[in-house]
Amino acid sequence: MITYQVKQNIVWKWILIELVLLIISYVGREYDLLRIISIIGVATGLFVGLFYTIFTPTLLGEYIRFRETDDSFDIEYLNKDGSIRKVKSILVQELVSFSFYDHSSQVLRQSRIVLRSAEDVTKLTLLYKRKVREKELQTSAIVDMILKKIQINNTQHSHQFIERTPSFFSSKAGLYSIIAIIVAFAIAIIFSGANTEKLTLAAFSLAVIAVALLLRRNTELNEIEKSNNNV
Repeated sequence: MITYQVKQNIVWKWILIELVLLIISYVGREYDLLRIISIIGVATGLFVGLFYTIFTPTLLGEYIRFRETDDSFDIEYLNKDGSIRKVKSILVQELVSFSFYDHSSQVLRQSRIVLRSAEDVTKLTLLYKRKVREKELQTSAIVDMILKKIQINNTQHSHQFIERTPSFFSSKAGLYSIIAIIVAFAIAIIFSGANTEKLTLAAFSLAVIAVALLLRRNTELNEIEKSNNNV
C-alpha cells in the first residue's frame, strides 16, 4: 500500500515567518518603508502559504509504502524513481503510545500520526488524495490498518496498552501556542491605528479563528478519552 507524506515542518516555518513580519510591522510602524515592506511580506506569505496548502501540497514530500505482517508493519521510504531509500520496521507490541489527528478542510485532508516506542519516534503526515503524479494512494486503508493493529493489541494485550496521547495541537504546549498567537494578533490589531470599523472586523475574524481552533482541540481530546477507554 502506497501513500504520500507531506513536509509538516514547512507549515510551522511559514507561521513563524508570518509572526516575525507582523512584529516587524508593529515595531517599525513609524517608518513607512519598513512598514510597507513588512506588510507586503505578510500578504505575500499568506498568499504563498495558502496556495501551497490548497493547490501544491505534493510539491515537497515523498512516497512511502507500507507492508504489513500479523504483528508489525514496515515503512518503506521511496526515492523519486521508486527505489527504496530507507526501511523502518514497526513492531506494534513495542509501541508505548501514539497520537493521531485528522487535519480536514474543504480543500485538503491530512492525517498526522506519531508512533512512540521506548527507543524511537516515528512521525507521519499522510495526504488523502486519489492520485499523486499518476500513482494511486491508499491512505485511508493505511491509516485504518495502523489504528486497527493498535486496537487489536490493546484488546489482546491489555498489559501492553498503547495509550493515545494528545498531538501538539491538543497538548498544553499547543494550547499555550494558540493563546500566544491570538494575543500577538490582538496586539497587532489594537495598535495598528485602524479605524473602528476595521478593528471590529479584525476582532471578529480573530474570534472566529480562536473558536475554531479551540473546538477542534476539544474534539481531539474527546476522541482521545474515548479511544483510551474503549478496550
